[in-house]
Amino acid sequence: MYVIGQNERHVVKCWTDGVELEDAARQQLLNVAALPFIHRHVAVMPDVHWGIGATVGSVIPTVGAIVPAAVGVDVGCGLVAQRTNLTASDLPDNLAALRQTIEIAIPHGRTDNGGYNDVGAWPTPAWPADVYAAWNDLEVVPRLHEGMVTDIAMFRALLDTVSCLGGQKIEGAVIKNYLRYGLDKKVLMGKFVSEAFKEVHAAEWKKANPASGDVIESLIRQYKTPARWAKAVQHLQEAGQLEDSPRDIGLLMKEVPPDVEKECAQEIKAALYTWAWPKIRRGIIAGLPEWYKERLLERQFDKPVDG
Repeated sequence: MYVIGQNERHVVKCWTDGVELEDAARQQLLNVAALPFIHRHVAVMPDVHWGIGATVGSVIPTVGAIVPAAVGVDVGCGLVAQRTNLTASDLPDNLAALRQTIEIAIPHGRTDNGGYNDVGAWPTPAWPADVYAAWNDLEVVPRLHEGMVTDIAMFRALLDTVSCLGGQKIEGAVIKNYLRYGLDKKVLMGKFVSEAFKEVHAAEWKKANPASGDVIESLIRQYKTPARWAKAVQHLQEAGQLEDSPRDIGLLMKEVPPDVEKECAQEIKAALYTWAWPKIRRGIIAGLPEWYKERLLERQFDKPVDG
């Protein structure tokens, strides 16, 4: 396990030794770690890769906030935040009884290492008959393959299968070799993400996290339009400065920039600020934890010794 994001509000602990952490996923995790409602730290598992809304393979504990996307985009479990007509005044001051009722109704917990004495588990090995009957009617995740995968072509064919989660092709797989172990005595493993998934989501990530050049190019495309040039023509015609000849081009090229600046300066400033401020915000506190620890250490020697 190693830690990244020491300069964020919270750190990111990565249980990904030996597994590549792509840059897009790394930045997404650091963005999450900067959120104010994160509880202690963000955790990362070996199947980590960039996702829409939240990083796949991450655990995002929160305090005072619910983030359905943190689970929904990972396993497609259908988690939702359901708004009700209840308000705080409708609830008792102590919610222990409500929680206990939920825990009795929903099996959960691992206080007996998964055994029948787990908190919330049914007390006998046999499931209640009505529950057993209901579960038999549920759809299950289909088994894609049984047996050995003997070559890369066979493996790629499996990745070309449409997933039951969301109707898209399988994004990738975590492969473990239980016949081989590393120096740390852990099973050797690797991660494979399909190229199609990388290409699609790398483009989406780039659009959501533009570089400085991308931001400027986007602004240029926004204002470099015939409609904007036509407005410059109109202004110069009203001023009686156009000859309707190629010699007008110089005047038009001088007219367009101040025209855009006059009408769109605030809009341009807002776009640049929106892009730059998150990076500046992170940069201005880089090194602060180390500086403050050093300050505290120095102050320890300023205190008088008792006795």
